[in-house]
Amino acid sequence: MKPFVVGDKFAEMRRGSVESVIDAAEALAEAHLEKKVEVIATHPDCIFVVAEGEDCVRKLGIRMEADGPKVISNRVKDGLVTEANLERHISKSISEAVDALLNGEPCNQLHQAAKLMRKGGRYLFSEERDGLLETSKNPLHWETLYEANRKDIRRVAYGTIREDESRVPKTRYGALPAEKVESFEQELRSSIDAMLGLTTEILSDIRKVDAKSIDARGWSAKNVLASMQTECSVILDRGSKALSLARKEHLPDLAEAHDRVADTVKSLQVMRRFIQASTIKGD
Repeated sequence: MKPFVVGDKFAEMRRGSVESVIDAAEALAEAHLEKKVEVIATHPDCIFVVAEGEDCVRKLGIRMEADGPKVISNRVKDGLVTEANLERHISKSISEAVDALLNGEPCNQLHQAAKLMRKGGRYLFSEERDGLLETSKNPLHWETLYEANRKDIRRVAYGTIREDESRVPKTRYGALPAEKVESFEQELRSSIDAMLGLTTEILSDIRKVDAKSIDARGWSAKNVLASMQTECSVILDRGSKALSLARKEHLPDLAEAHDRVADTVKSLQVMRRFIQASTIKGD
């Protein structure tokens, strides 16, 4: 028969134990947050918990009153690795590990990073930056067509060009002195985020177009549509990761990538309208 502890003896063992403190902290936190929690640590004036359904650590300030402990503050703290911040966490761990190794200091962060890495994942800002810059250095089929027929394409899309191009951020952050870019970090990040939103719109519209419905004269509608989708996907993938991984020291490079992407997105806007204008309407 499996042994068990007699109830009253078990209660006596737990009285004043660490487990009893955790139980009390858990009950206090759950009453305050009105959901299940996992207690991470208890201190005389606060407890750290993770609430059910949340991707954060909460620090609950505690004050002892005549009728027992009360929660007097509730703050979200860093410390929990989730899908949303996994790559940023790994990038930081690798950067700290490299700094430690270069300084001849003991380092164990790489063990932690290795456990979190996923096959095929990218975790360094420089890789995402280089990927974004490549979109301009190596033009795809759609951009080659656009550059060779710029005037004709813009004439076909003329009716909406001004409105479309006005949606692309105009500020050239890459032209700022490197030491001043940090002062515009929030604006820079917001501008890139806006372009990612615009690129999502373009990709969505292009995916709705059937190459067979385009009145293509001397050019491949299939190749243009496919290359536009590839370009948009690269911008969205690389751009969102570069934005997530960029730290203070990366801002000048992020500013340069911003300006390159702005030029590309502006051309994509025109090509989207050209494709739509070249689509044969059904009866």
